[in-house]
Amino acid sequence: MKHNYSPMKTRYLLSLVVLFSAITGVKSQDQNYSQFFNNNIYYNPAYAGLYNGVRTSVNYRNQWTNLPYDFKSYNVAVDMSARSLPGAGGLGLIIHHNNEGEGMINNLYAGLVLATRIHPSEDYAIQFGITTAICQKKIDWDGLVFPDQLDGKYGNIFSTNFTEPYRSDVIYPDFNFGTVLNYNSEGMNARIGGSVHHIFQPKIGFVNAESQLYMKFVAHADAVIYINKGSTDKWKKGGRSDIARINPGILYENQNGANAFSLGLNAYKSYIYLGLWYRNEDINTTNLNSMVFLAGVNLPINEDSRIKIMYSYDYIMNKLIATGGTHEISVIFEFSNENVFGAISGKGKKKNWGTIPCATF
Repeated sequence: MKHNYSPMKTRYLLSLVVLFSAITGVKSQDQNYSQFFNNNIYYNPAYAGLYNGVRTSVNYRNQWTNLPYDFKSYNVAVDMSARSLPGAGGLGLIIHHNNEGEGMINNLYAGLVLATRIHPSEDYAIQFGITTAICQKKIDWDGLVFPDQLDGKYGNIFSTNFTEPYRSDVIYPDFNFGTVLNYNSEGMNARIGGSVHHIFQPKIGFVNAESQLYMKFVAHADAVIYINKGSTDKWKKGGRSDIARINPGILYENQNGANAFSLGLNAYKSYIYLGLWYRNEDINTTNLNSMVFLAGVNLPINEDSRIKIMYSYDYIMNKLIATGGTHEISVIFEFSNENVFGAISGKGKKKNWGTIPCATF
């Protein structure tokens, strides 16, 4: 006889995985984004206010689309420059949410970002940033299916004798620290930096109080190279001309012994973005985990402001290929030449070395 509760079996197996994770404290890792270059302060708080004016980014990631359950992530961040305050770089706000399984475990992260700025010369700027966040990890015990709920013919029809633990959520503080060096010259803008996440390794277990969120170390570097160097004068004075450019970059992450490298290149011409990146556990181009294909558009609002929309697709190339690809969308609003604090205080026209432009690719 053919039974009709195979979805219940799948849900039961998923419940076992979720329950095992909750009880044993399986080591949790941070959500990654393929478009990390559009998620600056998520990876390094020192980026807050690095660009002049106000920058808002909204990111959506739908991972492993062939699986019957959701693995979705959302990230919203706002940061602004604060050049008129001595030693200030900028401030920002970041909110991140992702779910695991069929929404049975949800993670919410809300943080305030502060950055300070050192300007050793006209072409160099160094920023240090810190994120102070409040986080919630929540589990839906009612969404789990246990063996005593299943009937061999009709599936999930019984109540369970499972006793829920005394807590269904964990609330904890979290702190990240980072630094970034920005170099600006005619024809090129480059950045190199690093950050440490979960500095105090907070406890995150529902049942096992010893379960913790391990530190994550991030290192990154990229450069925006202008193809027509003679055309950069207008941009360096604050203008936004349609200059062809390329943006090679690399991102390295390490968390609890797990490594991840992202290496690739974006290109821009005639308001169109194209990119190709690869992601792997090491810098090895012969055995790739995934390739990332990117396309986007730059929509100028005026000379100083714009909207960027980018879409990327992760093509899985390892043993997880059956899980399907991953879709990611980013929408970025930039008001590049507006120094908010200077405008409010009436000091916006005051000469300030802090107004060095940063080439937001």
